[in-house]
Amino acid sequence: MVDRLTPERRSWNMSRIRGKDTGPERQLRSMLHRAGFRYRLHAADLPGRPDIVLKKYSTAIFVNGCYWHRHPGCRKATTPTTRTEFWQAKFSATVERDIRKTAELTAAGWQVLTVWECEIASQPEAVLNRIVGELKGAADGAGIGDRFLGHIERCRVLIHLIDITGTEDADPAEALRIVEEELAAYGGGLEDKPRLIALNKLDLADAELVAGFAQELQAAGAEQVFAVSGATGEGIEALMDAVLSYLPDRTATETKGHEIEDAAQGEADEWSPL
Repeated sequence: MVDRLTPERRSWNMSRIRGKDTGPERQLRSMLHRAGFRYRLHAADLPGRPDIVLKKYSTAIFVNGCYWHRHPGCRKATTPTTRTEFWQAKFSATVERDIRKTAELTAAGWQVLTVWECEIASQPEAVLNRIVGELKGAADGAGIGDRFLGHIERCRVLIHLIDITGTEDADPAEALRIVEEELAAYGGGLEDKPRLIALNKLDLADAELVAGFAQELQAAGAEQVFAVSGATGEGIEALMDAVLSYLPDRTATETKGHEIEDAAQGEADEWSPL
C-alpha cells in the first residue's frame, strides 16, 4: 500500500509516535484490569520489554502499531513514496526484531500474544475474548477463563474463529491444540460439542497462506475449515449452513413459568441466524 502523505506531514506523524503507553496499549490494560487480570508493564528483565506481562500465566503481550510493525493486510501499513529503500530497511529491522524477541521469550517458557492497534480500535471485546481463549490455564480459572468456558456450555455448536492476517510463521494448529486442551480440561461436555473452524479476514489474506493454514488445521484434526470475511460476507453462508446442519429442526425454549414450550408449535416464523 502506498503512502500518499507529504514529507512534512509524515515527519510530523513520526514525531507523534510513542514507544510505550500508547492509546491502544492503555485501552487494553483497562480492559484486562476490569476483567480481573493483574499485570506488569514494560518488563525490562524480559526480551523485547513486553508491553503487558501476565506473570501468573507466563504470558507476554505486545501491543503493536500497524504501521511500524507491518500488520499484514492492514490499510495502516503503508510505505512512504520517498526514500523507499530507507523505510523498507527500517521496517524490515523492526519485523526481524519482533521475530527474534518472540523466539527468545518462547524459548524461556513464555507464551507470546500480539495485539494490533486496529483490532483494539475496531473490535476491543473480540481482542479480550481472544486473549482469554488463548491463555493457558483457562480451565483452572485463569482470569475470566473458567467463567467464559461455563458460558459456552449452553452452545450447541462451537466456532473457533482464527485471524489469518497475522505473520506467516503463526501456528494455528498450536493455537487450536491449546483451546482443545482447555475444553477437555474444563469438561462439562464441551469437548463433545461439534466444532467448526473459521479463518477470518479472508479479504485481507494471501490465498496461499489461507490454504496453508487450512491444511495445517486439518492435519491437526479439524474436520471442517471455512475461510470467511466478516467485512465482505464471503464464506459466511457456507459457514452458517454448516452450523444449521447441527441444529434440530424443532427446538425447545423455557417460558417464564419454567415450562418447556415447543418453538415449532403453531405457525412459527422461519428462523434465520442472520
